[in-house]
Amino acid sequence: MEFIGAMQDRRVPQHYIMDYVSEMHGGAENVPVTAQDVKNLKAARRRDNNANDVSKLLMFFTSCKKENPQFFSDFQLDKEGKITSIFWSNASQQGDYIDFGDAITFDTTHKTNLYDKPLCMFVGANHHLQCAVFGFALLGDEIVETFEWVFNAFKTCMGTFKTCMGTEGPRVMLTGMDYCGVMVSTQRSESMNKLVKSAHVDGNTPLHEFAKQMPKLLHSRKMKEAKLTLAFKGQRETNTLYEFEFKVARAYTRAVMNRFEESMKYATAYKITCDPDGGVNDWVVPHTKRSNKIMRKLGDINVSASSGSTHILQIDKIPKEFNLQRYTNSARQDRSKGKDGETKSYRQKTMLKNIMKIINKAGMSKAGHDKYLDVMHELNGLLDRVEPDIGGYESCIDSDEEDNQCNEVVLIEDGVGILEEPVPVTNMQQKLDFTVEGISLERPDRAKPKGRTIKETETVVRKLGAKG
Repeated sequence: MEFIGAMQDRRVPQHYIMDYVSEMHGGAENVPVTAQDVKNLKAARRRDNNANDVSKLLMFFTSCKKENPQFFSDFQLDKEGKITSIFWSNASQQGDYIDFGDAITFDTTHKTNLYDKPLCMFVGANHHLQCAVFGFALLGDEIVETFEWVFNAFKTCMGTFKTCMGTEGPRVMLTGMDYCGVMVSTQRSESMNKLVKSAHVDGNTPLHEFAKQMPKLLHSRKMKEAKLTLAFKGQRETNTLYEFEFKVARAYTRAVMNRFEESMKYATAYKITCDPDGGVNDWVVPHTKRSNKIMRKLGDINVSASSGSTHILQIDKIPKEFNLQRYTNSARQDRSKGKDGETKSYRQKTMLKNIMKIINKAGMSKAGHDKYLDVMHELNGLLDRVEPDIGGYESCIDSDEEDNQCNEVVLIEDGVGILEEPVPVTNMQQKLDFTVEGISLERPDRAKPKGRTIKETETVVRKLGAKG
């Protein structure tokens, strides 16, 4: 029965379970349980899973906070202390926001949990043009005040993190409209909504189980990103021999490079004709209809060239102001820095160069090998007593400075980067603190999403017959 229960937990349909169990026992007549037994088991497991839902949710969030202090959650409560809305974001999601939070989509979807709470996700695009989720929210309703609350929760979570464009907060946020762009579109939110409902949750999922499923969603996104990062490390073939195209191919990800080549193909769809209003050496270079896809606002180009000469546009490199770090292979940078301004990865690289020389020498003799181990053991003890200058908030929170601010707050867990702006200690303490005070452990009321609420005074009319 445990095996059947595990399949039910993975949302395997009952007829598939019965077919598989029948095959395991050599036929339906040999199966020790009936279809009704399987239904009863599912109902019993569901009742057990739904019990103490809020308590289990708070325990899960507490464990997340203990595992990584950068985990953030916030609750909107009603007058009785019951949970109406929830927002949470993992440390890795906040790191994604720093790298790719310049444009965000926000949309709602329904039928994802037991309480009909609309699911909202803050979604962007990474350097492979894949969806990146920055935060999750389950709302009690869809009124203005609730949306203001969730946006403020998102703002509090991200604090003064600077995004990849050097701004505090996204430059673009899309909600109800569609924007035809490479980087962001509300279709990204819609695709993520579909993925969540098809692979992780459904309308019977309790809150604690919903929250536990979201790390699985994030892990699947990380695996897809890692797959592309590994697959496209080799040298990229270019369509032309332009020097700048070689440099673009080396710097940018494969997905962005494909977009670049498509744009360049349409941008070069032009023809050269004589300028009727000019002299013998005057020419007009208009773009054709094929280039209208990306060159709609560009007018004709007037060129003066001597008769019989050949002029080729020479571009050695892309101007610096057009180089976007967020689309490059190195978009995810090591932002954890020490007091000397050096990153952890830089220190490790310089040490590795020296340590490899020592290892090669020590490995040439037994005496050298033993001496190496003794010295390394002693060094390890010494390093345990050295206070690190990368990681943690302790030195900032315990500061006695009059301005009560921290000039450097370094977050290194799960790729979360450095805060370059001074951050008030009270703000960081608010992010670090996790309390369940005032939260009722009673089951939340069902949500009242816009356009889907049934008034209590309404009567349900059931029609019988062939058409009913």
